[in-house]
This record gives sequence, C-alpha cells and structure tokens, in this order.
Amino acid sequence: MALADHLEQQMTRLQQLLELLREERGVLLEGRVDGTRLSQLAERKQAQLGAVEDFERHRRQALLRLGYSDNREGDERAANDAGCLPLWRAICECAAEVAELNRGNGALIDLRAEHNRRLLDFLQAAAGKDLYGPDGRAQAQSGRINSRA
Repeated sequence: MALADHLEQQMTRLQQLLELLREERGVLLEGRVDGTRLSQLAERKQAQLGAVEDFERHRRQALLRLGYSDNREGDERAANDAGCLPLWRAICECAAEVAELNRGNGALIDLRAEHNRRLLDFLQAAAGKDLYGPDGRAQAQSGRINSRA
C-alpha cells in the first residue's frame, strides 16, 4: 500500500476516534450521566484506538524497512518523498486534537468521580446519625450540611 493511501486510512480512523471523543464529551457534560451510553462509547473508543495504533505500528515498520529514521524527521521526510506532506501534517494536528480531547474527558471523569465520592461520604456520615426520634419525627440536626458534598 502506498504511503498516501495508508495515511488517508489513518486520517479516517483518527477522525472517527475524534467523533467518539466529542460524543463522549457531550455525554459527560449532560446533567445526568448515562452510564450505559458511556460504557458503550468507551468500548467503541478502545476498538478505534486499537485500529489507530495498529495502523501506526504498520506505518512505522514500513518506513524503517525503507530506511527512514524512527522519529518525527523521518516521518516528515517519508511523507515529503511520497508527496503527501500536507496530509501527514493534518494527521499530526488531528492526533494532537484527539490527545487533548481525551485528556479533557479524563479530567471530567475524574471530577465527577470526586464529586460522587464526596457525596457518598456525606451520605454515609448522615446515615450514621439518628435522623428520626423514637416518635418517628425528624430530629433537628445540629451543624450545617457540608457544602463540598
């Protein structure tokens, strides 16, 4: 397969991964997170990431066999020699966008997990207190609710 054809397919896979990440971002930003949908997206994202990595590994192996160095300069030189340097640069930009969006989504997931942990801690602490008196009526609670929950 010619390098240009390979890079076209690689770009398609990266764009598909980017769309999955954008969809994931949308789900994470919803008020109520759909865990089933997120799980399905995670599976699709992993499969797409695996395809991107396979293509990248094959590209690197082919370039090494052709005598190009295994670094950014070798990548650019090979793309230039094959007449597809603009496509290679577009792939690099798309890959950077994929990485950034994936990092951002990970940060959102961490933030939600921390929020859920704090909420659970609060609920566990509240469950340990006597919320109702012997007559079944709610007891007045001293102190304030932790605003971090």
